[in-house]
Amino acid sequence: PLGMVSFTRSGRVLQVNQAVEKILEKPLNDLDNLAGLSIYKELMSAHAHRDRTYVLPNGDKKILQINSTDVFSPLVNENITIALIEDLTDLRKLEES
Repeated sequence: PLGMVSFTRSGRVLQVNQAVEKILEKPLNDLDNLAGLSIYKELMSAHAHRDRTYVLPNGDKKILQINSTDVFSPLVNENITIALIEDLTDLRKLEES
């Protein structure tokens, strides 16, 4: 599944889909602010297409492909980030075998 999240510079989530909940293994109601998550800096700096490693709270690692862009949102009257997140962990494991 392809996760999509839009958020302000301060990390306040404006929109998030259920795929993000599955990928990050966090309930949607815990995703109202991304600033406290280790992936926040990755989402903010993923303007180039790159694979990133995300460590889950239980210590497991996921390989994520993150693409993001900044756009101006008249709804909040500031620039926001829109990020697409895809879990590539299983694909990378298959490629290695």
